[in-house]
Amino acid sequence: MLARHRAFATTSDALVLHNLLGHPSFPYLKAAFPELNIKDLTCAHCNLAKMHRQPFLGNFPRPSQALECIHMDLCRPITTASRGGNKYFLKIIDGHTKYRFIYPMPAQTETLLPP
Repeated sequence: MLARHRAFATTSDALVLHNLLGHPSFPYLKAAFPELNIKDLTCAHCNLAKMHRQPFLGNFPRPSQALECIHMDLCRPITTASRGGNKYFLKIIDGHTKYRFIYPMPAQTETLLPP
């Protein structure tokens, strides 16, 4: 009869297992693998994923006149083209007056062309 040998897992083995399983939580690893004799598990990737961004301060200068600041967004192709064959549109918003303008376009490259 073969003698049964039990390997004791080290912290580095637990960290490798943690990485291979897709970074599960420490309590999950302890429940799934009770033979792991580790007190704490520190993973640099998990610590980075738990970081929070600082909120914006919110004191951005407001535009004082029309067209001082404009916001533009090129929107994805629409599944059904318009009557003129336009599949894209450029949304333009004035930062001061909040005036909105939609510019329909047949191709995405039209944003690079001068008027």
